[in-house]
Amino acid sequence: MENFNSVAKIQPNFFELELSREAVDLYSCEYSDELFKECVKEQDGYFYYRNGSYLYALPSKSGLNRPVGFNLQNVEVKKNPHLIAKLISNLFKIFFEGKGRDVYHLKYSSESTFDISSEEPSEIGLLSLVPVCKYSINPLISEDNITFVMTLSKEYKPRFEQSVEVYKKNGIDTRDWQFKNESIIASRANIKKYLDRSRLQTKYDSIEERLRDKSKELEFITKTIKYLNNNIDEISSDFKIFKKFNYLTLPNTLFEQSKIRKPTNFYYNHRTTRGFINTAIQQLKPLSYDVFSGQKITICTFIPNTEAKQCERLIANLKKNLSDIFHLVHIEITNLYVGKDRREHIEHISKFENKQYDLALFFLFQKDKTQSAEKSAYNRLKAKLISKQIPSQSMLVENARKNNDYHVRNLALNIYSKIGGTPWAIEKDGFEYHEFVIGVGSTIDDKKTRNIGFASVFDHHGAYMVGSCSPLCKLDDYRDNLRTYLTSTLNEIIGSRGITKGAKIRLIFHIFKDASRKYEISAIKQCLEEFVEYEIEYAILSVSFDHPYKFFVDENQQLERGTFVKLTSNRALLCMGGRGSKPLQIKLDSRSTYQDIYELTKQVLYFSHLSHKSFMPAMKPVTTTYPHKLAQLTSDLLKINHWDPDMLHGMKDKLWFI
Repeated sequence: MENFNSVAKIQPNFFELELSREAVDLYSCEYSDELFKECVKEQDGYFYYRNGSYLYALPSKSGLNRPVGFNLQNVEVKKNPHLIAKLISNLFKIFFEGKGRDVYHLKYSSESTFDISSEEPSEIGLLSLVPVCKYSINPLISEDNITFVMTLSKEYKPRFEQSVEVYKKNGIDTRDWQFKNESIIASRANIKKYLDRSRLQTKYDSIEERLRDKSKELEFITKTIKYLNNNIDEISSDFKIFKKFNYLTLPNTLFEQSKIRKPTNFYYNHRTTRGFINTAIQQLKPLSYDVFSGQKITICTFIPNTEAKQCERLIANLKKNLSDIFHLVHIEITNLYVGKDRREHIEHISKFENKQYDLALFFLFQKDKTQSAEKSAYNRLKAKLISKQIPSQSMLVENARKNNDYHVRNLALNIYSKIGGTPWAIEKDGFEYHEFVIGVGSTIDDKKTRNIGFASVFDHHGAYMVGSCSPLCKLDDYRDNLRTYLTSTLNEIIGSRGITKGAKIRLIFHIFKDASRKYEISAIKQCLEEFVEYEIEYAILSVSFDHPYKFFVDENQQLERGTFVKLTSNRALLCMGGRGSKPLQIKLDSRSTYQDIYELTKQVLYFSHLSHKSFMPAMKPVTTTYPHKLAQLTSDLLKINHWDPDMLHGMKDKLWFI
């Protein structure tokens, strides 16, 4: 593990709740479904929480009488951390509501929120950005210790607070907006439509930039922690559970910090160099140079007649980049000039032979991006081309006019990957195991159905490369599909590599949620029963930005990419650089048989350098971004009439979806 020698001092948005007691008395009784429903129906001021075979009554407000049928039980903190965390959360809720705040628990989240009354909302026309405080109580559980922390953050929640009639009077068309109980929802789609139609996007961007001031948020957090410390006895109420609140910079005695270096990239013939990746590929050749050496690459382009000159200039620049950077010297481009009617594109594609071209490039306009999935020109053209087993790349005409070199280089990278090329691989530490990583990503469609995709990364001669990517299954079929995908992949690897019985194999799963016994654990165990003759260990990680933790540094410093903060033996935070204050959270499932959280986190960082969407490292690993994108796009394509997802099987070795 590398030492952390950065000068940046990290201030977290969380602090330790040091407890004064090892046990507390809580009202409880034996759990039953009937009793639980009856208690909830009563709405008697208690929050009812099931913990094992007991139902606990936790106060949600002060001055409550003993609930009927419940008796006091002495509850040990170390044995019941999640129950105690919920009790603490309720104590803070009672405190904040006693100060006149309306506290709401956020659905599907550990956080609660209330409006900050001391600051007026920012108004952008008829859209309000309301300052809110979010907080959460989290037990950080290690083998020999439990630390309770509270997170705090200040954010600005968009709200449409006027009636629909007010928007209509101001000439704003709301007919295609989303509503709930006749109120306008402040969804991303609604906000975008309002800003476009009111021409307030520039003002919104300016105000949002000002409100994102991290120093102001940090100031709010530190002042709030001081305020809470001054009122610790009132918050504790009759439980007298708190000793003090400790706010410490990182690292400290509770949370260790270190630095993970970026990985080494490998190019043709396993050569490597430093510097920009596009320059390295140009100098050393792409990893899969031999695959295309001497081969003719055929590309057809659909050029709108009204924008022909701009598009032709971009295509010429694109061809030069494919030749200069990726060494594709034999490129044959067929230009098809089309009008605005997309049916003209479809007619051309219908006449194509199967796999007639290695790739098709078509142009869209900015306005096309607002189309619904079933009417989307992007989806219709991509679906039709997939039926001919031809991967495609879209390009906005507005960007073609700019012909920006950075943009065109990334476009060339996308195309090289979509035709089956591998520009680079990344290093793998250690060779003692055959290692295989499966990523599981998901998306939710407009019918609230969760769709799931799979992607794999495998080690090849000491380097990591992206393997197959497969769509698509519903949550109901998830376990069986995961088992089938895992079994077939293991059989393929064992057979192609000649792995002998008794050999060590390591499986690592990056998934979009916490693992469950019903889905991931069941699928893995059923699969491994077929491979008992091999020594297989596995680790299951959930990798996400969906958590309440944030980091802050001084204004003239940046959060360094690769900064690793270990919260517990199975939970870590990883800074991904950029302007954001939120790190990536890596949670290791306790049922994993391989449990090195540092090495697993390092692998997550490495896989973010494996994305072929851009020459810049991604904010998340390809093991989560690729299957998410795959599931999302396949879900959209299913809305196109007569489109069959089985058409994708012939393209699983290509990154057709990036």
